[in-house]
Amino acid sequence: MSLPNDRDDHSCYKCCQRQGISLNHAVVRKTDMKHVRNRARIAEVAILVASKDRQALTISCREECEGRQGHSELHLGARNPDVVRLGEHDYDDPSETTHEDYAISQTVVYPHYVPEQAYHDLALIKLDRKVQIKDFIRPVCLPWNQRNPSRLVNSGVTVTGWGRTQSGGRRSSTLQEVELKVFPSSRCHVQYKELVFFNRVWPSGIAGETMCAGTTTGGKDACQGDSGGPAVHHECKRYTLAGVISKGYDCGLRDFAGLYVNVRQRFYLQWIKETAF
Repeated sequence: MSLPNDRDDHSCYKCCQRQGISLNHAVVRKTDMKHVRNRARIAEVAILVASKDRQALTISCREECEGRQGHSELHLGARNPDVVRLGEHDYDDPSETTHEDYAISQTVVYPHYVPEQAYHDLALIKLDRKVQIKDFIRPVCLPWNQRNPSRLVNSGVTVTGWGRTQSGGRRSSTLQEVELKVFPSSRCHVQYKELVFFNRVWPSGIAGETMCAGTTTGGKDACQGDSGGPAVHHECKRYTLAGVISKGYDCGLRDFAGLYVNVRQRFYLQWIKETAF
């Protein structure tokens, strides 16, 4: 099955009608790592589990950080998420937004994902029914026609999540966002290769399968609890998915930009198309 035909990377295009992300699928990340600062303008999907203790839905994250090096994982086999919540903003204030909950009918992990390594940290979740588009529930576009992986280098992306607002700090009940700059993947390779566990986690180095994003001064980043969230690029009056929050080292350090699954890579888009459509 082939991908939609390429178009001019610099043109605006239609992408969310049958060619964008399927309205009963969500692209997510399986491991848990990284965070930031301002109340978000962009909506995001919340992945939840049913809590027997509180008889309520709570955001699920299992944090087992090794210095935030990449093995803080949400184990899909051990504690599977049960619900996808759309339209949430502040989960401590149930009256703030009219959210909608969807049961998860299937989870599909990227076939080459290896838990001990940091590559291909991606999965698809299928919902139990189709999502109805509303003012407060809209899909992000997938980059079918912008697959040049290097095109976003030096461009800005917006990252959102409910994770910690600083390393070791508290999780935010209100969706947060931060603006970051995309760097060449080679920058992250140089930064991370000095870590003692680098060869174990990235045996082939950090390359084009990973999007590297941060700031030159530090202080802005994703953090623990944000993993699986989106990094989106705004262009032509629409948001397009650029990456999925994956890993990092601590939070907001100048010398360690964040690592994201680079969904602009052809092999990821091909897998999403064959699996979801």
